[in-house]
Amino acid sequence: MSATGSNGRPLRVPRGGDVPAISGHQNALDGLRAIAALAVLLVHVGGATGVAFRDTAWAWLVARGEIGVPIFFVLSGLLLYRPWAQTVLADAPAPDVPAYLWRRILRVMPAYWVVVAVALFAFSPDRVSDATTWLIWLLMLQNYDPEPWWQGTGPEGLIQMWTLPVELAFYVTLPIMAGLLGWYATRGRPPLPVRARRLLIGLGVFAAASIVFTILMFHPEYRPRWALWLPRHWIWFAPGMAIAVLTVWARVEPGADGPVRRFCRGVGGLAGSCWLLALLCYGIASTPLAGPASIGVLTEWESVIRLVLYAVIAVLVVAPTAFQPERPTLYGWLLGNPVMSYLGRISYSVFLWHAVVITGFYELTGRREFTGNFWLVLAVALAGTLLIAALSYRLVEEPVRRLNRLVPARRGATAERAAPGVVPDAPPP
Repeated sequence: MSATGSNGRPLRVPRGGDVPAISGHQNALDGLRAIAALAVLLVHVGGATGVAFRDTAWAWLVARGEIGVPIFFVLSGLLLYRPWAQTVLADAPAPDVPAYLWRRILRVMPAYWVVVAVALFAFSPDRVSDATTWLIWLLMLQNYDPEPWWQGTGPEGLIQMWTLPVELAFYVTLPIMAGLLGWYATRGRPPLPVRARRLLIGLGVFAAASIVFTILMFHPEYRPRWALWLPRHWIWFAPGMAIAVLTVWARVEPGADGPVRRFCRGVGGLAGSCWLLALLCYGIASTPLAGPASIGVLTEWESVIRLVLYAVIAVLVVAPTAFQPERPTLYGWLLGNPVMSYLGRISYSVFLWHAVVITGFYELTGRREFTGNFWLVLAVALAGTLLIAALSYRLVEEPVRRLNRLVPARRGATAERAAPGVVPDAPPP
């Protein structure tokens, strides 16, 4: 990869040392996926047992396990936008959009289809003969159904799947977003710093639009289905895209040790402090300031405050991880050791299957939901989900991934797996 300065001469791109990685596999990000997926599992165990609906400090903390969703979305923004950031800042060839979209479909859809089929046959047998139900769920159109037959975000075993249509909408619109950002950043052929700042400004506009959309959701009347649409969640994708810009900027910044490179190195070196700040923000989010602990209707400003707090928390845990230098670090090992890395690789299947396991436990044992036994249900859900997720990864995800070899490699830098769980590897609750 090469970059040019304002004089048109090639810039020296540092390799190794203390610059953040912008290509290859980053095991520490796998660790974040694992944490996010397990947080989503935790909040759904809390909901099934009724713990999340109690007025206790523990209930609030469990209910806010939904923070796994914004972490997944920030990771998606980071990993999927980075090739386009390299195009603008490092003169890398633009990604091949059809190949990119095909890889996203192969990454997300097959395993999702398996879970949808299992859940509908097992828990909603009265709907399996309805062609419209299959059409809506197999094409991920559930968030756009104005009169769904299920309550809440989905039927039994599929309550977490609302995040996948949001991810899919982001996948489809990302090339358009990237094109607009690139056009704005490169107008007049400005030097590198101007291009990078314009990208960050544009991403700030997308994040702000998310807040505006959320406010409009309540006027002139409350429209809850809007909460499941992409514009409301730009505020979680845009920060990840901004982190991608900074990592690329740090790599191509001229000079021996420019301010952006120092900033990334500083944030990466303060990972522990960032996590402490994230925990502090998590504590603030676990108060009435961000709405009730239980799932319910938020007021206009509770919704905005929760959106912003979750974005801050997600950035505080993702940014120092993405800014880790290419050389080995203790922090990188803690998040990216073999156990955490493997859990991250299967995190998408963990996300997909955990609601089926929780519902199946109650169906098979005859127990009633909302009757407690949190630790028992958590242990069963965790063990059952990890077992099924490992099988799903081996039997479904890995074989399908091999089909990617049939797709010509994208021009330029390739996007890494995004989160899942939430998707690209990162889906949410």
